[in-house]
Amino acid sequence: GGVFAVCIAISRHYHNVGSKLKELDVLVDRFEEDAAAKPTPQAPAREDPTAVLFVRNFNGVGVHSVLDILRLFPDHFRNFVFVSVGVINFGRFKGVEEIERLERETEQHAERYAQRMRKEGLWAESITTVATDPMEEIERISVSLAERFPHAVFFGGQLIFPEENIMTRLLHTQAIVEIHRRLHYRGMQMVTLPIMVS
Repeated sequence: GGVFAVCIAISRHYHNVGSKLKELDVLVDRFEEDAAAKPTPQAPAREDPTAVLFVRNFNGVGVHSVLDILRLFPDHFRNFVFVSVGVINFGRFKGVEEIERLERETEQHAERYAQRMRKEGLWAESITTVATDPMEEIERISVSLAERFPHAVFFGGQLIFPEENIMTRLLHTQAIVEIHRRLHYRGMQMVTLPIMVS
């Protein structure tokens, strides 16, 4: 009985959070519609301020983070890099075809962000890969980007709940917190963007 009740509570929590995050998806159409086709630089200026954003799917959560960067740092960043690592779960992936599909989907989602920023006349690229340990890959890619762009600032979105409890701490991975720790340890600048879940 107790285990069943916990399972019901977890399922209800995920459903409620998923519904709230879905509400952000209205931003996606507006984000793409607002695009103006401006001339795009052919190559990045290495010394220009560069925003590196860790993304997953092309959805309201990611768009919310992009809009936050543009709002908090108006006309500051000239280069944008979107980094996405698809997670290989060997318990779920049964063959090479599924891993190749994950690679394609990860690349397509990240590239949509880059295409949108190019329409703003900014230089943008997407960097994607798949891995069983996404933290190691994100750290490796970040170190490489910090060498390419000395003035890079890294960004990641973090779900913020009105009240933290054992449920929110256990069920929502603290991936951004861990990335933040790793990059700060290496002397790299990272900003966590809050995504409010009311």
